Amino acid sequence: MIRKLAKDFLFWMLFLMYLISYNIYSKFGIYVFKIIGLLSIGGLVGYITNVLAIWMLFNPKRKILGFQGVIPKKRDEIAESASKIIEDEFINPKSLREFIEKNKEDFVNSIIAFLNSKNIVIPPIKSLTNNMNLEKEITDFVLDKINEEKLWNLIKERKLSDTNINLSEIIINNIDNFLDDSLKEKIKNLLLSKVKILFIPVGSLFEPLMDRFFDELKNDIQRRGEIYNNLKQMIEQNLYNKKIQEIITFDQFEEIVQKVKLGVFNITSEKLKELLEKEINIKSLFSYFGLDINKTLIYLIEKYENQIIDSFEKFFEKISFKEIIREKIQSYTLEEMEEVTLKLAKRELRYVEIFGIPLGMLISIFQIIF
Repeated sequence: MIRKLAKDFLFWMLFLMYLISYNIYSKFGIYVFKIIGLLSIGGLVGYITNVLAIWMLFNPKRKILGFQGVIPKKRDEIAESASKIIEDEFINPKSLREFIEKNKEDFVNSIIAFLNSKNIVIPPIKSLTNNMNLEKEITDFVLDKINEEKLWNLIKERKLSDTNINLSEIIINNIDNFLDDSLKEKIKNLLLSKVKILFIPVGSLFEPLMDRFFDELKNDIQRRGEIYNNLKQMIEQNLYNKKIQEIITFDQFEEIVQKVKLGVFNITSEKLKELLEKEINIKSLFSYFGLDINKTLIYLIEKYENQIIDSFEKFFEKISFKEIIREKIQSYTLEEMEEVTLKLAKRELRYVEIFGIPLGMLISIFQIIF
């Protein structure tokens, strides 16, 4: 406090006024200077009293002869009262709800600006789980929903012509897969087992003929020639008007479905693995689905405004603002508390100090009069 007064302009001004007035009155006996001296000393006493009173709010910070500043002494009580008042009157779920409702447009614009200004990504989904076989489990889950028996019951009574499947084209277009080297080898072995001529290499004789036959057959099918038309007509006459169950058995159908499921499983698992191990860019995700991020957010917030605000309010209800504020105040050192208080009320406290001057002078006037 002494250091503060040593630098204080008002203190020295009042002090010098008192000294000058006292000296003039002592030497020349001019009564006016006596009054000025009394007013100066009254103002000085009032000023020093208020400065001392404010100083004693914070000092002494430790007990000295049983005395301690008001704020250090009542620190816990002040923290409790201040936190309760702030929560009850200012920061609580209701006031925060009202704030969000009044500023919802700014709230929406802030979210939009944030999403547009940042390259926001969702971490790889796989990294968010402990399941290293997530893609296989997802694929299994989907494929397990395909029930072969139910599927068979749906199609077994249907004719092949009802399915709009051009079976003849499928078979003919894949004839190269049937007329391969393994089929040639099987035919060759069959002929050798059936036809045996002493001293004549039957295999060597038949092999060029088979190659020629296979080549002509493939060329005819590719040109949509006579053999192609005969095959197509034969397939349509013998298969198209038959029911599915007359063409294949349930066991054969089940085997086909299992093979298809296995192929789908392998392809899907790999694709899913790539997807689950990639970061997902929010803007890219919206673009992928052809969505405008701004319009989508505005639509969602307008549509679910009450639910969103209710969720915020319920979240705030779980937060003890009083406890947060109380712990924060109690965590301050005494020096920090003084600094914060002075920051909040520096001007007001200064006015209190200055108000001591006219108050002290008023008391001096009463002393002069009475």
